[in-house]
This record gives sequence, C-alpha cells and structure tokens, in this order.
Amino acid sequence: MDKKRLSIPIVLLLLSVQLGGCYYYAGPAPMVVGPPPPASSYDVVWNNALRAAEEIGIQVASVDNGAGIIYGRRGSTDVKVLVARQNDGRTRVELDMKGDKPQTQALANDFFGAYDRYMGRR
Repeated sequence: MDKKRLSIPIVLLLLSVQLGGCYYYAGPAPMVVGPPPPASSYDVVWNNALRAAEEIGIQVASVDNGAGIIYGRRGSTDVKVLVARQNDGRTRVELDMKGDKPQTQALANDFFGAYDRYMGRR
C-alpha cells in the first residue's frame, strides 16, 4: 500500500513535467495589411501642382514643400506657384508671375488647365 501511495505522486509529477515540456510557439501574430491611408488633400494638390508646372514647360528651379512654394521659369517669365492650406481644411493654389502680360496670361491658362486635368476636373 505504501508503494502505491508513493507511485501516484511520482506518476503525477512525471505527467506534469511531460505536459510542461510540450509548449507550442506559434511565432508572431500575422500582420493584416490593408490599403495605404489616403493622401492628405495638401499632398494631392502639391503633387498635382508640381506635375502641372513640369508638364507645361516650367523649368522648376527649387521646391519647398513645407512652405508650399515652387519656383521656376518658362521662357522669360519667372513663376512662383504657391500651395497654401486654408483654415477650412481646403488647399489653395496661386500663381505669381513676372513677365509680359500676354505670356503670363497664356502661362496661367496652361498651368490651371493641366492642374485641373490632374485633379480630375476636366
């Protein structure tokens, strides 16, 4: 009887050791990858303004995304494109040009035509 009492705890101890050694490591949890977050309206406007400027032949001399300014030149006309955030959350695009009036008017028409196409308006 004494032998039986001693064997039960030993069997239980061996079972607990054996069960404790059966650990399954699954590895890291799977990552769920969805679509990228949408670009902010400022980024969309900035990228499309830069593309429009390049498309119509403005030779871009410098860009400052943080300030929202693109400097360039087309022919004899100096061009500054200003992309500005407004308080209501919208983004505004302006052109500041120095050159002959007919050239600046044609350049503005070309720029805003290309910009509107990139924005999906035409």
